[in-house]
Amino acid sequence: MGNAIGPLLVRAGLINQEQLHQAHQAIRTTDSTFSEQLIASGTIDETRLCDFYRQRLLVPQVSQADLARVARNVLSQLSPDMATEFRVIPYMLEADGALILAMADPSDTHAVDEIGFFVDATILRAVAPPSAIAWALHRY
Repeated sequence: MGNAIGPLLVRAGLINQEQLHQAHQAIRTTDSTFSEQLIASGTIDETRLCDFYRQRLLVPQVSQADLARVARNVLSQLSPDMATEFRVIPYMLEADGALILAMADPSDTHAVDEIGFFVDATILRAVAPPSAIAWALHRY
């Protein structure tokens, strides 16, 4: 995770090359994602990172308040283990059966592909602050 998005963050002027390198070094020794590491180190705040994903990937943004209202039948679409592994929350089911995932890192195509395979559904992405994802994973 983060391999593709890091250079885009540098080009956008949100982080510098040294911060990119430090984040990659840190994720090798921790269980954090690239996004979580950038936030934990103070390199970028959640709001700016979510705005970047929303604008760059053209995905909707989901708040903690939105995640507090997720229906149980939607949550049951994905195992808790898989949600925790990929740091995602099933957020909404579309009328056509597509599953919208709230993701701390909506650029993570590996997560989207894996989850789509296991749930046998089209996956749509939304961005949520990593703290909101962590809160929802703990709550649900």
